[in-house]
Amino acid sequence: MIPLTRIRLEENIHANFHGDRKRQFERELLLGQRRIARDETEGHTFRQGRWKAAKDQLKAETGGKCAYCEAPTTVVAYGDVEHYRPKNVYWWLAYCYDNYLMSCQLCNEKHKKTSFPVKNTRMRAPTIRGDTTDADIESRAGTIAPNPLDPAEVDDLSRRHQEERPLLLNPYYDNPAEFFAWRADKFLETVELIPMPGNPDARDFCDAAIEYYGLNRKELKSCRWVRYTDYQAFRMALDDPGLCPATAASVCQQIERMKAQNAPFAGMIRYFHSLSFA
Repeated sequence: MIPLTRIRLEENIHANFHGDRKRQFERELLLGQRRIARDETEGHTFRQGRWKAAKDQLKAETGGKCAYCEAPTTVVAYGDVEHYRPKNVYWWLAYCYDNYLMSCQLCNEKHKKTSFPVKNTRMRAPTIRGDTTDADIESRAGTIAPNPLDPAEVDDLSRRHQEERPLLLNPYYDNPAEFFAWRADKFLETVELIPMPGNPDARDFCDAAIEYYGLNRKELKSCRWVRYTDYQAFRMALDDPGLCPATAASVCQQIERMKAQNAPFAGMIRYFHSLSFA
């Protein structure tokens, strides 16, 4: 997992997530919550096609990888638009652009599912009762989730994220390098996620990532090993005093590619590369 940055230009963010459509979708959510309060229905009916509109941009921001495990999602799987805060609990964020990440099906559907452990008090939902008026709902539609084009609203969600302090790291808000380290096992031929040494909080976040994102599943550890050994070969080549300058430059360029934003398991490679120069 590596830090990600959202591109906050109107041409990059689908019209579903700001302006009139955002207001319309939130009005539906508020009305749905009132029906639940009135015991007229048991839950919300969400429309998947609405958040699918975010997929191309999310994929571009992750370099075609899962935001959690960093495995490519474009070659053998389509990938999901993942609700970081589960919509079954955080219903008011069901159509919130800043609640979406690109995820592989294994991280999302097999491991995380609807889990969302937090260290502090869970973020409060908008209060909607059975007697909430149409006028009140109308006045609140468009305000229950941040507008991704409004810096003040985006900053407010970031503040509430830190107050809630989810144990599941979000690479758009958190820097995984502060919490995650990696350990290579040459006998098992695996690389596994471990807590960052020296960070007393790292254990909780690392354990949550392993349990709820599946970041130490067998297949990932084996795939990381292949990438790790490639990196180690390049590092050994650089230590050869007889390496010609042109070849050394080419090797350095390849290492930079392995650390790049769109490279598989870049977070792991960046970690081991930092150890080389510690």
